[in-house]
Amino acid sequence: MRYFKKILYNLIFPIMKFIVVVFFNLKKTKLRTLFYSSLKHVDSLQYFCIDTDSETFLVDLDDQEIGKSLFSEGLFDFDKLLLAQDIIKSKNQNFESKTLIDIGANIGTISIPAIKRGVFKNVVAFEPNPKNLKLLKVNLILNNIEDKFKVYQAAVGDKDTLLDMELSDENSGDHRIIVSDSNGMFNESNRKKIQISSIKLDSVLTELNSLTTLIWVDVQGYEGQVLMGAKNILQKKVPLVIEFWPYGLNRAGGLDMLNKSLSMYDGFYDLSKPDIFYDINQLSFYYEKIGIDGDFVDLLIL
Repeated sequence: MRYFKKILYNLIFPIMKFIVVVFFNLKKTKLRTLFYSSLKHVDSLQYFCIDTDSETFLVDLDDQEIGKSLFSEGLFDFDKLLLAQDIIKSKNQNFESKTLIDIGANIGTISIPAIKRGVFKNVVAFEPNPKNLKLLKVNLILNNIEDKFKVYQAAVGDKDTLLDMELSDENSGDHRIIVSDSNGMFNESNRKKIQISSIKLDSVLTELNSLTTLIWVDVQGYEGQVLMGAKNILQKKVPLVIEFWPYGLNRAGGLDMLNKSLSMYDGFYDLSKPDIFYDINQLSFYYEKIGIDGDFVDLLIL
């Protein structure tokens, strides 16, 4: 019996190995998406490890957005960081990428490849959600780059205070600071809530060089409050990329704060259509153009 088991193993194992290798090399397929979605239904399986070309990420299988995108598509939004860097350098040849300020760092899908691929030399990261923060720290260890990061367990806003955050069940990138208690398009009033710390960027960062620093902000509509707490930094016109989501900005009451905070900048690029440079006064026009029932875009502010 043992002899026949060995023969069977020697026949089947190479076939199974071939199938697994072929499957995991098939990028951007519906099959990979379905496979990832199915993993959350496996009892006692909470986390999954994903290798990209240069990075390793541990993800929570409850996250059916960022984790799924990493596994199915590859890096999440990293191409936008590279595009922003290229545009900045084309506008100012003296710019040198050294420090990335990652506000809403999540599990490190922007900042980890920024370091691993040599795009930036160090990162200051802010992440208030305990589960995301835990995974961020684990991923820094997995990629052996802890020494390149300064990590704050905090949101960034216009005050040093405590805030309430509503949590998304399926998207670790859609946890939001609570400004409105009304029920919105995404049934927000039924979300679980936790209390978090919030700090002003001006309270912790005083020595930033606009020729070596890029600020990356992805905070689901709270961008106005983030920038209101960074008045000293913005006076230096440090280049920044923000997620511009009219629905989120409207819910957080942040458009006026955003406009006021960015008034000293010249203008912006929509990174999905980077061939046009818009005057900074057209932010409100862009808000109306997308609409509060619309999607989001990523803007490079210069």
